[in-house]
Amino acid sequence: MRIVAVSPFHDGSACEMVDGVVTQYYREERLSRRKHDAQPFLSVEKIFQNTTASPDAVVIASPDQYDPTLNVWQQYLAKRSGCNNVIDMSNEHHLQHAHLAYYNSFFKECYVIVADRIGSRVADVFREGESVYYFHDGLVKMIYKNFWLENTPNAEQLKAFEEYKQNNPETHITYSELGWCRFYEMATTVMNQHPLDAGKAMGLSAYGAHSYTDLMKDFTIPNSSYSEDVLLFGERVSKWKDIDIAKELDIDNYIDYANVANAVQTSTQQALEYMVGHLYNMGQQKINNFAVTGGYAYNVVANGNLVKKYPSLNFYFEPNADDGGNSIGAAMAVYYWQTGNKPNLLHDCFYHGIEHELNITDGIDYTNVDCATDLARGKIVATYYGKAEAGPRALGHRSILHDPRNPNAKETVNEVKQREWYRPFAACVLEEYAHEWFSIPKNFASPHMTESYQVLKPTVIPGVVHVDGSCRIQTVNETNILYPILMEFYKQTGVPVLLNTSFNLHGQPLIETPDQAIDTLRSTYIDVLYFPKIEKCLENKG
Repeated sequence: MRIVAVSPFHDGSACEMVDGVVTQYYREERLSRRKHDAQPFLSVEKIFQNTTASPDAVVIASPDQYDPTLNVWQQYLAKRSGCNNVIDMSNEHHLQHAHLAYYNSFFKECYVIVADRIGSRVADVFREGESVYYFHDGLVKMIYKNFWLENTPNAEQLKAFEEYKQNNPETHITYSELGWCRFYEMATTVMNQHPLDAGKAMGLSAYGAHSYTDLMKDFTIPNSSYSEDVLLFGERVSKWKDIDIAKELDIDNYIDYANVANAVQTSTQQALEYMVGHLYNMGQQKINNFAVTGGYAYNVVANGNLVKKYPSLNFYFEPNADDGGNSIGAAMAVYYWQTGNKPNLLHDCFYHGIEHELNITDGIDYTNVDCATDLARGKIVATYYGKAEAGPRALGHRSILHDPRNPNAKETVNEVKQREWYRPFAACVLEEYAHEWFSIPKNFASPHMTESYQVLKPTVIPGVVHVDGSCRIQTVNETNILYPILMEFYKQTGVPVLLNTSFNLHGQPLIETPDQAIDTLRSTYIDVLYFPKIEKCLENKG
């Protein structure tokens, strides 16, 4: 069965699935070069250019069944594909997220927690905020859903919402003024940042104190019934307009922003922590497996907190968790519903786009040993290999690497990337030695850079240590192109760790093509661009 699925919203994407296998996947921003680009027409055209067969089904994975562009997409896809089986999943946005996380998690049975600020709507003004699904062997049951309000509901809308609840008697359904991600979004906009840049609030939260926790004092889940007053704290958020927050978020004038960020980070991760504990304890038969997805799943601080709080539970954090992954999640759901077969899981994140030809005629012979040697000497090296990472984290195929022993590493690479001063950098570490450098157990793996942990040797690798002593980590084994580079760096320095950040500049999508990589090399202070597949490099002559 051939399925083409489209997610036409922020971080728009399109994918092709053939007999349960993802054969093509594109994020629109990588093709258009516009960050978070919404309408994936270029992506859809790429798919149809690279296949001759007509799809058996076309799926629209929008989060909004009231979106006026849906009709355009339905007509366009039907005409472009020649397929009359156009399936609209715009009323099941969180379910799209959930299917992707479930089928990639390796779990046969698990809870999937979806925390995502812009979900599908019920009765026009009720938006999905948080959902919990129970999956077992492909079968799914919705057990909890919280909606937040876009506007004050009228009597007719309230009646429609009550009917929705009656039609789902086995699901505990609530609504509130705000949901977790919507709340986090508001904190981000208070910092004068784009709503989709919540990661900036997360990074800044470590610089703050609990000055505004009184505004969030009701942001807890007080009992096991998920009572409707759980998230009724919108009036407290409104007080933020009276807070004298600095106009510029610079290194000398940031503390009020940081305090807001700290309060929202602490409050939301405590609520997620409580939810996991409640789910684990709610039934006679304990379920140890949890998958977390939706935009909030990129909150590496909250994810690391869950692993720390519940060491006996198994967690999977979807690395393609935002709406960009929903074209795949929708295709997975439709494939299972229509065939009864489970789709194949995606073993890694290296499935974006195509593998471009490398015509590097002026390249210099260069090996992993040379790369490690340059890094040990303090050079900044960018890597370009194969297909790009599908999600937002660079995991080796499109990475910028630097020596973490350099105490000025953050400032140096921030100058290259033109990023804000307060944002931390991640580390990649040899998996077999990770427990010696970070507060994780032996044999622990985090290959997708989805969690943050305390650094055990901060004075040795100060370049990747955040202000609170933590670091987002990627554990690396033999399957990753970074492994031989890290191993050689370890042999030369005794440190099995490198600073690893995404190969792009501030405000730009991840590098997709070799030409984009070369242009970025030439326009920055990156020293070396390494192509491991052909063992060639380009040096920055500027």
